[in-house]
Amino acid sequence: MERNRAGHLPRLSLYASSSKTHSASESTYEQKYDTDSVGLRLSLPLFEGGRVSAATRQAGDKYAQAQAELDAQVASVINDLHSQFDLTASSLAKVRAYEMAVAAAREQVTATRRSVAGGERVNRDVLDAEQQFYGARRDLAEARYAYLNAWLRLRQLAGVLEDRDLAVLAAYFGAGEGRAQVAAAIR
Repeated sequence: MERNRAGHLPRLSLYASSSKTHSASESTYEQKYDTDSVGLRLSLPLFEGGRVSAATRQAGDKYAQAQAELDAQVASVINDLHSQFDLTASSLAKVRAYEMAVAAAREQVTATRRSVAGGERVNRDVLDAEQQFYGARRDLAEARYAYLNAWLRLRQLAGVLEDRDLAVLAAYFGAGEGRAQVAAAIR
């Protein structure tokens, strides 16, 4: 923009030239001319037909457009980050709730089996309790998947996703006691 605006300013240029002429005609026999010149040329653009003003306005408009596009992109990324953070937090709350539901369903199965052994309930009640237990485990697995997906997406949007995060995730899906430690680490 400044370069376009400078089109109204005076321009100073330095020039230098050298020429040698040798004449071989009958009237100017063996005449030699050496011409050297050095100088400064000052040009003052009085009117450029609006070209400089139009170019300056166009550059200003392009700058404003680029700034608006940048602002819109930044706002979009911030909005996505907020949404993903909220999704991560709500997914973690769901995981905790389903963990409690699985524990409660497990206790229900145990209590129903005792009731069948005591003659108070029938085997169908045990099957219903087990169905609720496995349904709660399925819901917990879905909630964990949603949480891990949201967690990874949040780290990716924030620009902090690293190979170490993927290694943690791989360890989470592995078997053994390390899974509980990994689950605690990503909360």
